[in-house]
Parts: sequence; structure tokens; C-alpha cells
Amino acid sequence: MNDWRTKPRNGRTEFIKYSEDIKAQIKSGMTNKQIYDKLHEKEKFPLSQSQFNRYVRKYFPDVVEEIRNIHEKESVSHTIKTDINGESSAAWHNINIHTKRLINDLEESGFTPDEVALWNEPNDTAIRNRLIQMTLKKGK
Repeated sequence: MNDWRTKPRNGRTEFIKYSEDIKAQIKSGMTNKQIYDKLHEKEKFPLSQSQFNRYVRKYFPDVVEEIRNIHEKESVSHTIKTDINGESSAAWHNINIHTKRLINDLEESGFTPDEVALWNEPNDTAIRNRLIQMTLKKGK
């Protein structure tokens, strides 16, 4: 029976050939797309980007997990940091306000999480609208 493929399937071999470089670049913080583009431009890498991503997840699960853990720790530490007024952004998150810009605008207007919680608004958009109405009334 004849082989139906028109091109030889050598993508995995090419991936493994560059595996140490790929692993080092992932650890250095480069994204999969950046690594793929670099290989594709310089080496005429035969894989598609989606197949490259699958191989990264398959052959480097420990490195990918390590990078995810680092990013999760950074995002958690970012949300716990205190704001300029000394209030923890966790207090805002407890009343379901997550938008940093809205939090900054509320604090600039002199509102605390306790005051905003008394508004009983369902989401960030409703709170933003209430803030706009209140600032317009102050201006009159």
C-alpha cells in the first residue's frame, strides 16, 4: 500500500533537536509564540504553531507548571498589596469589585469599601454608574 503522505513527518524530530534551547527559552520567560517565531524564522521550523504548543505541553510539563506557579504567585501578591490609602485591595475584592481603575476612582472620590457595600449595587458597571451620578451631583 502506498503512503498517502506527500511530505515526510519529521516535526517531532525537529522539535526534539531543539528541545534544550526551547526549554531554556521557556525558563527565561519567553512565550511559546516568541520561541516559535524565532525558530520558524531562523531554522525554517516545519511545525505549525499549534503543534509546537502541544509538544511543549507534552515534553515540558514540569517547566510549564513551574512557570504557571510563578505567575499565580505574582498575581496573588499583586492583589494583596496595599493601595496608596493603606487599604488592602482584598477589601474591595470582598465586595466583588475587581477592576483596578474603578477601585482607584472610588478611592480618589473618598469612598471606602464599607460605604460602597451599602449601595447594594450588583456589579462593577452599576457601581461605576452610581459613582458618575454622585460626582455629577457634587459638581452642581
